[in-house]
Amino acid sequence: MEEEKLKTNIAQNLISYRKLNNMTQLELAEKLNYSDKAISKWERGESFPDITVLCAIAELYNISISDLVSTPSTNKVKFVSKTASRVRLCLMTTCLVILIATIAFSVFFIFNLLPNTRWLAYIYAIPVAAIVQIVLTSIWHNRFWQFIFVTVLIWTVALSLYLTFWGLTWFFFIVAAPIEVLAMLWFFRCRKH
Repeated sequence: MEEEKLKTNIAQNLISYRKLNNMTQLELAEKLNYSDKAISKWERGESFPDITVLCAIAELYNISISDLVSTPSTNKVKFVSKTASRVRLCLMTTCLVILIATIAFSVFFIFNLLPNTRWLAYIYAIPVAAIVQIVLTSIWHNRFWQFIFVTVLIWTVALSLYLTFWGLTWFFFIVAAPIEVLAMLWFFRCRKH
């Protein structure tokens, strides 16, 4: 009876943590060097992984082994706090980029450098913040937000270059459009696999 409950807990937790980390069974299997059939068996509760695999899964999801074997309802609170901490980290890094842009603007203002274009420091801060967010979402394996920030990066780089080089008008946006299409195709391709 106790073993069946343990299998059920592990199965439910494996499913929920895999989905919370936006991973497919195949992606998890590749990271663990197992087949997706083994992952499927674990998630159906037909068998469960040995302790070394549980350790690897816990490390991958940045959780403890007890999170994988405990009753699934207790794990939701941890994920909410994990999500909240990730949102706070994203906001803090964005604020840091804006602070650096403010410092650059202030230096340009104090020393009277680039009087007509010093405001571009804030415009260039947007693609820099997008790059930081792309790195963070890549670490967290969140493909949806990764795609959003790649889109923000593409179009804000085009906008930054447009505002810097007025003579080339819409050229940067014309170049950005096919890059955006390629990014969409890439992310949809990755989502299928």
